[in-house]
Amino acid sequence: MTPLIENVMKHSPFITIAMLAVVMTACTQDDMHDGTNLITFEATTSNTARSQASYSSSNPPSSFTVYAVKNGTSELYINGDVVNKTGNSPVTWESAATRYWPAYPLDFHAHVNGSGFYEYSEGTPRFKDFKPAAEASHQLDLMYAVKTNLSRTTVRLNFRHALAQVTFSAVNNSEYAIEISEVKIGNIHQQATFSFPSQDTDGTDVTGTWSGIESSATAVYSVTFNSKSVTSEKTELTGVNVSGGGDGSLLLIPQKVTAWNPENKSDNYIGSYFLVKVKMTDSGNALAYNDYIAVPVAIDWRPGVHYVYTFRFSKGSNGGYTPDPSNPISILSSIAYDISTEDFIAGEEITTDINGPQSGEPQGSISGSGTDAVGEGPES
Repeated sequence: MTPLIENVMKHSPFITIAMLAVVMTACTQDDMHDGTNLITFEATTSNTARSQASYSSSNPPSSFTVYAVKNGTSELYINGDVVNKTGNSPVTWESAATRYWPAYPLDFHAHVNGSGFYEYSEGTPRFKDFKPAAEASHQLDLMYAVKTNLSRTTVRLNFRHALAQVTFSAVNNSEYAIEISEVKIGNIHQQATFSFPSQDTDGTDVTGTWSGIESSATAVYSVTFNSKSVTSEKTELTGVNVSGGGDGSLLLIPQKVTAWNPENKSDNYIGSYFLVKVKMTDSGNALAYNDYIAVPVAIDWRPGVHYVYTFRFSKGSNGGYTPDPSNPISILSSIAYDISTEDFIAGEEITTDINGPQSGEPQGSISGSGTDAVGEGPES
């Protein structure tokens, strides 16, 4: 043994952090087992995947960034160590740096895809002025984790999703053949700041908070795909587990937005709405409609929840509008949509109908909150 090593062993009270165990579910984690001097990881979540990564137990990130401060202070001890995935079966992890426990306990926090937005401000880690990309294929799954007051023990980080995830399906029970090739969501706030929670993220219902949403500008977010024929069985337009690797799920800032009201005619849409690119042909194969259909929608998204919007085409002349907010005209077929939620984390199910003009009644008003809430437009 060299004199230097012998001297360190005699006088240093520090020990190597044996393991950092990472769990990327919103609400569960596996028991982890201490390793030796290696920094190793295990990760489990629900089964999601995308080209730019919606992370899960079957598709963990290739790395994350971890920080630690002296418990109860803003004094940094670990400042942005990168932890890399080193194996797949089982998944293993290793930090780029070897760290030792100090004489005082530490508070840990970590992020995935936060580079460029992460900052540590006055004792609070946050993603400052985060802004999702306009197109689904370029959006990132933003994740965070917190574990506090640890000393010489396994560090278990439970990652949560900071964004809301949105996908689309469709069902056709109308008299027309329906093909869909694009969906847009308009008047969605595009920038906000996310502050990490002070509590451990393995706790029940512990989430961070978004701020500055309503003061930010709005944007239109879109997802395009090869034209899909919609049948009487549910047709998935975009999903989170598409063959070939990528998917078309949107990852957006959680927020609440009032629905566009077609009765309030204006040069611009006031309130949130869908634009669905639809081609409709009749039974004689004559083209009946080939353009966007505007559909009012009230937004109420929460962090870590996957919202599945299912457009339902039915017989009738109610449901969607020509894409002109100054003079919206009801299109040929009735459209309603259902909203259901899945992991990211389990949430409420909401069924919402939006109908076209009915005897001068206001359109597009929907509401709903909590479990099994229901929102409706005017009755047909």
